[in-house]
Amino acid sequence: MPPEEWSHEQLLAGCATGGGASAWEEFVRRYHDLIARVVLRTAQRYGTVSPDLLEDLVQEVYLKLCGNQARILGSYREPHPDAVYGFLKVVVSNAVHDHFKAKTAKKRGAGRNHELIEEREPV
Repeated sequence: MPPEEWSHEQLLAGCATGGGASAWEEFVRRYHDLIARVVLRTAQRYGTVSPDLLEDLVQEVYLKLCGNQARILGSYREPHPDAVYGFLKVVVSNAVHDHFKAKTAKKRGAGRNHELIEEREPV
């Protein structure tokens, strides 16, 4: 049966288990508009966003979905036929929030080595 005829759960499982390019093409065909809308809505909470940033965020979402052998997609279990939409909305919005949290943390000095006041030599 071709991916166009697969259920949501079958499609996500197919992408996670190496269903090939046709599975991913069907995934993008079915869900790209949803992903792009959720990226836009979530990113707007952080202020004005450029089209380039939105495109980058959509790509980050796809990388997250593909990453770790598509573990996120493979973990999906369909409690009812349209649950996939809520599942993807949560995954996408979390990825966008993570992007902006990391950006904010970097501004605040995340990853820099801080020495304790007690460890500093007296002036």
